[in-house]
Amino acid sequence: MTASSASRYADGPQRLFWRRGLAFIIDNILFYIAISAVLLVVSVLSPWNIGVSTMIYTECRPAPPSPLVAQVDSEWPLEFGLERTNTLCRKTFPFDRTGYVFTSTTTKTKGLNTWSKWVTVASDENGAPLPPGEMRSALLSQILTSSLPLAAIIGLFIYFTTHGRRTPGKRFLRLKVMTPHGIAPGLPRAARRELLKFAPLMIGSIASIATTVHTFLRPDFFGHLITQSREMSATNLPLSAVLVIGCGIGQLLWWLLPFLSWRGQTYYDRIAGCTVVRQDRPSSRAAG
Repeated sequence: MTASSASRYADGPQRLFWRRGLAFIIDNILFYIAISAVLLVVSVLSPWNIGVSTMIYTECRPAPPSPLVAQVDSEWPLEFGLERTNTLCRKTFPFDRTGYVFTSTTTKTKGLNTWSKWVTVASDENGAPLPPGEMRSALLSQILTSSLPLAAIIGLFIYFTTHGRRTPGKRFLRLKVMTPHGIAPGLPRAARRELLKFAPLMIGSIASIATTVHTFLRPDFFGHLITQSREMSATNLPLSAVLVIGCGIGQLLWWLLPFLSWRGQTYYDRIAGCTVVRQDRPSSRAAG
């Protein structure tokens, strides 16, 4: 670090890297526990199975003959060296709520390497396709399960950043979010800051939902899933995995790069006009 950059760093807001990182981890753990408890209650009081995934018991068995098995065998004939296993899994949610998932896995062994491709869809207890109404309910449950936790976490961060409130982690580490004028941000500024903080994950979540809905709206969406899995090479990842990995890396870079360049503000802090300061730090040094 040069003398000029050191001077700029001394005049600007502190990085507080470890304090902010630890506060963020504490907040996410506490928020996740609270949100999981709420989702568990919702899964009991609503027709959607959106309970905590770690509390779901899964029991699988070979799938019986069904239209789904016949469609996989018809549209994906087994070639030499390929093997296929069809399973029907019963998922037991809290309070004896149940659902069924049909999975067809095709494997090929070449030397010491074995690769697998699979296609999965919700089904009834006999491994048959769900009626359109139940399929829409299963799709909605999948969307809610994947998007609600992130949306709720962002909402909690917005609430605890507005009008001088602090998240539990920031309160424990003696941190607070301020504007350049030394006052707590209002709702519009806090919402802008927190939405920008999670921008990469939000983009990935929206893209994943759009991909799922687009696939479901196809006339033969299960056939489309079979085609996707069949044509995917052994070294390629499914689009859903690419989105998760890509957006996860993007989110880490979005958080970390400003600190690596010795700035006291993240990109979203600068855009929203905020800075994070220690509670015992004089307010005259709060502006960034």
